[in-house]
Amino acid sequence: MPEIPRVPPRSPLTGPRSRLTDAGYRAFANALRAHYEKSGKSIRRLAAETGRAYASVHKVLGDAGTTFRPRGGKHERKR
Repeated sequence: MPEIPRVPPRSPLTGPRSRLTDAGYRAFANALRAHYEKSGKSIRRLAAETGRAYASVHKVLGDAGTTFRPRGGKHERKR
């Protein structure tokens, strides 16, 4: 599974985060999608690991064509 790129924190010297190029955005989106779908990581956890906001990660996953899991985490079915 590809490594998730970490976004460098803001710095008074560099200002706001720089924008990703189209190719960089696609690579970032594919890496996030792989981690979301294969490892089962939550959007909140991916956001924390990448330094991005929840809404940004959700948008990137949607742009990558991700099928989202239902809310509430994993639930075991009781019999």
